[in-house]
Amino acid sequence: MASVGANKKKGVVKTTLTDAKSIRISADGRMVASGVKRVDVVEAKDSETAALLQGEGHKPVTVGRAVRKAFSWGTGGAGRGFFSGKRRRRAEDEEDETGAMGIDEAIDRILEDGDGECLYSNFTMLSAFTLSVFTMVFALETNMLTYVAPCAVSSFYPDASWEELYVKETGLWDALYYGEMVGTLFWGPLGDSVGRYRILFISSVCILIFGCLSASATSFAFLCWMRFFVGFFEGGSVVAIDMLAEILPSKDRGFILNFTNTAWGVGSVFICLGAKWTLTTWGSASGWRYLVLFAVTPMAVSIFTLLWLVESPRFLLINGKPDAAMRSLRTMAKRNDVPMPCDSLIVPPGVERDTEIENKAGAARWYIYFKRFWRSCKALLSKKLWKRTLLIWILWFGSIGLYSGVVIFSADLIGEEQGDDGSIECSFNFDQNILLASSEIVGAVLCFPLIDKMTIGIWGGRFGTYWMTLFVSTAALLMLGYNESPTIFWVYISRGGISAASGIVLIATTEWYPSVCRATGTSIAYFVGIIGSIAVTYWTYAYFSTEVIAYGLCILSVISLIPALFLPETVGIDFESLDKPDADFGVSCNTRRVNCCGDD
Repeated sequence: MASVGANKKKGVVKTTLTDAKSIRISADGRMVASGVKRVDVVEAKDSETAALLQGEGHKPVTVGRAVRKAFSWGTGGAGRGFFSGKRRRRAEDEEDETGAMGIDEAIDRILEDGDGECLYSNFTMLSAFTLSVFTMVFALETNMLTYVAPCAVSSFYPDASWEELYVKETGLWDALYYGEMVGTLFWGPLGDSVGRYRILFISSVCILIFGCLSASATSFAFLCWMRFFVGFFEGGSVVAIDMLAEILPSKDRGFILNFTNTAWGVGSVFICLGAKWTLTTWGSASGWRYLVLFAVTPMAVSIFTLLWLVESPRFLLINGKPDAAMRSLRTMAKRNDVPMPCDSLIVPPGVERDTEIENKAGAARWYIYFKRFWRSCKALLSKKLWKRTLLIWILWFGSIGLYSGVVIFSADLIGEEQGDDGSIECSFNFDQNILLASSEIVGAVLCFPLIDKMTIGIWGGRFGTYWMTLFVSTAALLMLGYNESPTIFWVYISRGGISAASGIVLIATTEWYPSVCRATGTSIAYFVGIIGSIAVTYWTYAYFSTEVIAYGLCILSVISLIPALFLPETVGIDFESLDKPDADFGVSCNTRRVNCCGDD
């Protein structure tokens, strides 16, 4: 038996066991070693002394460690947050429970903390805020071009004709849309192989960088390229709602996910307020540059709060990394200041440990990731999922296309301010735009009481909320087609309704796909939605009468409702049932999981 003494005058020391025959960890956390050959005793650095004295054992925060952590979360599936927080002091009767547990039950126990409510838990609010910001930035970057495009084109080409300005302005919109289309096809499937967290981290940092570079553009071509790359990395932001859906309890999922729809409306209002401030303060020549910077400020906040989140434990488990999933759950429990409900997770049937990637690094690991990239894409059109995928694509084509059509059609009815020669000037009715953008907040807020209700039949749940908001928007469109007054009222109703309806489609899509291809399914569905948006834009700009354009949009509304009749209601569905090998992904025209009589 040997002992090692330390000179106390040297302060705190670290003792490291570097060579022993066997090491055993007892139940109370003590380490017992036999055949000890070497023990290193070194003096702790000043930066580590305080942590060692407090018993925390956390490494100091450095820029290098921050970068390594950021790129190891998603790639290595570490499942632990950068800021670990203080270790919780528990009462003697509050200890981590033992035994295995399913991932859904573990998440429910951690977030609800035994009181049956998860809405106000620390981790839930942090996750909802952080990931809703990605939706908000989507709205900011999209609606921002309404102001930036005419002002930027006018500043770069002050002597151009109306036709030339129109072509340049359209090109700037195309750059963003093409970037989003390529980005969704690239980042979505990669989110199912690399991980949700890392895709979001890379996307948010790059959106911030290229957004700032857009503000410093010295030529119109450079501005178009910057907007293309902003759109490209925005394609990765779609993964945010998948990550949020996977870390929420099933009974509150719809309610909390609807905050992302509210965030879209907040972003629409936020950019209108920002445009009014920047363009009136600095003028149209340089004000658009400040507006671009204004639009990326929420993303800077989101990057900071993202450091407190972790990779989706469900993604880690379904990809054969149960240990990493447990680390994610432990971090979630620490954020909520609750004990762990289990010491291991039940691995779903058919899931094997991911040994293929454990010993790989660098290019070899990424080669495997891109092989799985194609696996996720092929899963959408597999024998089990192709019917559901086709219906979802029709739904997205119609709902997102209809949203764009309503916004453009409404703006055309209200009219744009023009110069004496008929050209569109860089001047806007800011107050009117703010008012109309607020309809998207109102539409989303009105969905909260109904989105998770199954006891009121077809009047609640995802299906009920979708068809009612779609009906309200379509009815208001008909009023606009007949030139009924007041026009501003019907525009407000129509825009609020279709914004809420398209948001419900986004929520339901995360619940229609299994975890193995959820990010891919959502992202490619958004890609189809962009195609629908472009197609409907041509219709609304066609040389038809107001009545004909309105009728066309109403027909599209009816077409958009048809897929919802065949897709299942998803209120209260647990993702574990979707991840089973024998999960049912069939489609049929009925009200599955909905009690049409209103009885519980």
